[in-house]
Amino acid sequence: MATDINTVFRQLSRTEKTKFINSKIDYASEKAVAEYVSDYIFDVLKYADIKQVADYLRGKGYTVTPNNEQGT
Repeated sequence: MATDINTVFRQLSRTEKTKFINSKIDYASEKAVAEYVSDYIFDVLKYADIKQVADYLRGKGYTVTPNNEQGT
């Protein structure tokens, strides 16, 4: 019996969703990622390259200040 992947994904815990997205990110379109990540953005960002995120935000016109704990 075929199961809709969206149904299975919605049944995952927040941690499982975060790990899945992080491990499959190279295969997904930006739009597909955005649809699922919007609710979990801060969970996903803890696995991201902080410097890359800061550079992206600066490129969008945001002011990014270093966090003493992160060193960025």
